[in-house]
This record gives sequence, C-alpha cells and structure tokens, in this order.
Amino acid sequence: MLEKCLSADDRDHPDHPAALALAACLALLAGPLSALAQDAGPGQGDGPTQQSSSVQRVEIAARQGATDLRRAASVAKQIYGRDELDSFGDTNALDVLRRLPGVSVGAGGPRMRGLGAGYTDQSAQAIAGSINIILKDAPRRTQRDLRLGLTDGKQRPRANLNLTLGEAKGPLGLSLPVSLFEWRRENTSATDRQMPGIDGLPAHAQQLGHQQVWGWGYNIGPRLNWKISDEQALALQGFAQKGYWHNRTNQENHVLSGQPVLEDDTQQQGTWQNLRGNLTWTNRFRDDQRVELRAGVQQSKWTLDVVNLRQGSERLRTVGHGDEEGLSQAGKYSWLLGQSHSLTVGWDLEAKRRLEERSVTEQGVPVLADFEGQPFDAQVRRQAFYLQDEWEISPALQMYLGLRNERIRTESHGNAAPVINESSVLSPLWHLTYKLDPKGRDMVRASLTRSYKAPVLSTLLARPSVNSQFTNTNAGNTELAPDRIGNPALAPELATGLDIAFEKYLPAGGLWSVGVFHRQIASLVRTVTTLQPVAWASVPRWVAQPLNFSSATTS
Repeated sequence: MLEKCLSADDRDHPDHPAALALAACLALLAGPLSALAQDAGPGQGDGPTQQSSSVQRVEIAARQGATDLRRAASVAKQIYGRDELDSFGDTNALDVLRRLPGVSVGAGGPRMRGLGAGYTDQSAQAIAGSINIILKDAPRRTQRDLRLGLTDGKQRPRANLNLTLGEAKGPLGLSLPVSLFEWRRENTSATDRQMPGIDGLPAHAQQLGHQQVWGWGYNIGPRLNWKISDEQALALQGFAQKGYWHNRTNQENHVLSGQPVLEDDTQQQGTWQNLRGNLTWTNRFRDDQRVELRAGVQQSKWTLDVVNLRQGSERLRTVGHGDEEGLSQAGKYSWLLGQSHSLTVGWDLEAKRRLEERSVTEQGVPVLADFEGQPFDAQVRRQAFYLQDEWEISPALQMYLGLRNERIRTESHGNAAPVINESSVLSPLWHLTYKLDPKGRDMVRASLTRSYKAPVLSTLLARPSVNSQFTNTNAGNTELAPDRIGNPALAPELATGLDIAFEKYLPAGGLWSVGVFHRQIASLVRTVTTLQPVAWASVPRWVAQPLNFSSATTS
C-alpha cells in the first residue's frame, strides 16, 4: 500500500521500500532453504549421539511509514497512511480532511491556510496548497469487504454502506467499490436586520429561521490494472456518482420598525451527477528513462427547483439545469541523470465547457424576459509545459527546481457578443532541503514559488440574477440586496509565495515541526457591489460582480 504514496520513478531506487521488501523476501526464502540443507545433511538421524542442528530463522521486515516517507520527500508535505485512516472508521474523504492540521472543510470544499476553497487546487494553481488523495490499486488477490455504518441523527440514525469487490487474474487486477450514503440535518438561526428597508428608510427586524436539509446518493469507482510486462503497465479508473438533495427553510419574522427587507420561506430540491474516466500508461523503456501518458474525461450535471413562499403562497420559482464537460491529456518524460540527479519534462492540456439554463418566474410571469430560459456557456482551455530538475547536491543538501509556462484562454457566450480573454503565466518554483545532522533527524526546508488561480467557469457567465426581494426592474434595489452577474473578462490571480519550515524527527518515531509562509497575490478576484446602469432595468441597480480589483497578502 505504501508504494502508492511514491512515484514510479522512485521504485527502482535501492533504498525504496519495494526494493527492501524484495530483499526481505529473498532473505525469508534463503532461511528455510539453508535450514533444509542442514537438516538433510549426512549422518542426520543416524543415532542418538548426533546433536540436533539448531538453525535460527531471521526475518527482515522493511516498511516505511508515513513519517519516513515525509522525511524522504524532496518537498515539504504531510503524509497520512491507510492504517491511520482506518483507525478512525471514516467513510468519506471529507471526514479525513477535517482532522488534518491547517485544513478546514466548509460548504465549498476543503480549505487550506485560511484561504477559500478555490485556492486548494491542482498543478500550478495551488496558491494555498495541494491535497493529493491516492486511491487503492486493484488488489492482487480476491477481496470482499462490506462496511455498514450508522450515525446519530436528529430524527433517526443516518446509514451508509461501503462494498468493495476485487479480483486478480494473472497480470490483471480489478477493483469495484460501491457506496450508498444519506444525510439529514436541522439548523436554526437568529438574524437581526438593521438596514435600509423597501422604501429606502431605516428599518429593523428580527428573523428566526429553521432549516431542514436531507438527501441521499450513491457512487461507484471501478479500477482496472494491467501489467503488460515488467516495463509497461496500464491503469483504467472510472467514477460515477448520483445524488438527490432537499432544503426547506421557514422564517419567523418580528418587525420592530419601518418596512424591512425580509427573507422568504423556501422549498428547494435538485440533483447532481458526476462521471469521470482516466487512463494511464507507463513504460520504462530503459533503466534510467521512463514515460507516462494520461488521458481523462469528465462530466457533471445538475438540476435545480426553488420555490419562494410568502405567507404560504408561491411568489417566485426558479427552475434550472446545467452541465460541465472536460477533456484532459498529459504526459511526462523522466530521465535519471545519475544516482542522485533526475530531470523531468512534460505537458498538461485541458479543455472545459459549462452550459447553464435557468428560468425565474414571478407568479408565472418571467422576471427578465430577455434572459429567462436562454443558454449561457463558458469555456476554458489550458496549455502547460514544464521542466523539473531534482538534484541531491550532497548528503546534506537537496534541491528541486521547476519552471512551468501555462497559457489560459477563456470564452463566454450569452445573448450578446462572445467575450474572449487570453493570458499566459510563467511559474518558477524552487525547493531546498538542508539536513542539519548526518542522520537527517533535523532538517530545514525552504520553498519559493509562483502560482496562479484561473477563474471558475461559473463566474464567467454573464447572466444576470435579480434579487428576489426587488424583482420590479422599473425600480431600484439596495446595496445589501444587490442583483448578481458574472464577469467574462476575469483574469487569473497570481501569487508569489515563500515557505520555511523546521522538522525534527524523533528517535522512537514521530516528529514535530514548525513553519511559516507568506503569499503576495496580484489581480485579486473579489465580488464588488456597485450602483450602475444595467441592461435589464430602466433605472440604475446595485450589482454584485466578481472583479480583478486589488492585491492581497496572506501569512
């Protein structure tokens, strides 16, 4: 299982756990053979005067735990092995992430270092950092694993089921995990509203909200491994997920003064669906050279049905659906220049497209006749090429250099002329590890990186959404109840980061570490609310829109 935490480039290294495990297997085979040879020697068993041969069997166990893998890594990272994950009985990845230092999990996904969910990403987009979840390989033997779970709930226990089937036939290995899950939560809230009211004059109200959230879903993730030869391997991995969700919110309103803006009661429901497929081919055509090719396809779909209720009667209804599709292709060529020096060159290509359709009606009448039911789509295309050099300069000093050039093209379509935006990002990186003692128990790590964050496809869609409390487009709204629209002209955020850490590895196992980091972010994207003339209203409206408007630092 530990081999999955390392790249295939490391597996031929003489100190790699796979090589040590092979040596251990050979030692175990040699032990019984030598014992058999001595027991069957001449004179054995001929008489009581012959002393019996006593051969001590020595077993060599070689295994690197998560701490050892972290210690041997060329860059700073935290590694958590399968044993540690199983010890807590987690049923999904988010439960695992909630326990990790520096990671928090919210509605938008995992977050690192206090930055938003969108900053934890992949490749050179990881301004906050990267989370790499390495899944199990297909088993080398027959596997049958069933886990049933119950979680305490407000009204009744919540259940989950995880079933894993595995088979191995010669060079082929197949794994088929299946999961069923459900959730049910109740939330209460108290909101004190002191703000301009519907008439623009000061108003004051209190709202007590009661929310019920429930749903269920299932997923399946088949995986096939084929060892074509000692040099070539092929892996095919799929994933399919379907879910159904519901949300009901009731408000208890207390008007203290004026004509306050109050939230409606809502009844919401919808579905989501995710499909992914990935193919990886590796070929070590020489002892010092290796090539890896990857291809992937993905599709996400969703539906939405939201009803706004006022005094028990339907006032607004929003019905929508959308899908997002993507294709990717990547490859890399690794060349071992010496025992402690390697070079890697590669590329990463990706194309994504998001399509949305939505219709909002007020008592059956379209709110925005020019926009309701019209398709809006956005596209992102990335082309990246990179070079990486990993070099162990001396037993105490290890350096990792990299350079990545990435070109990004975004395109957004609606009921107006398409908007196209192109940009190019050059991302150098430098990692240094210095061991303060010969055994490597104390070390200092330093990193200097340049990273970026491309716009999310949904933020590029220039479809306006009128605030549900101010649907009359012949009148204005308030700054605290703005309309919303995307921005097709968004450019990537750029960040320059510095990380320094000290790690001390304890003789009996375990470690403690302390680190600092700093990021300077340019072209920061934030949602800004301004009063402006708009195409969907006869008067100026307050509008919230994402903009590249400033810079920021985080430490």
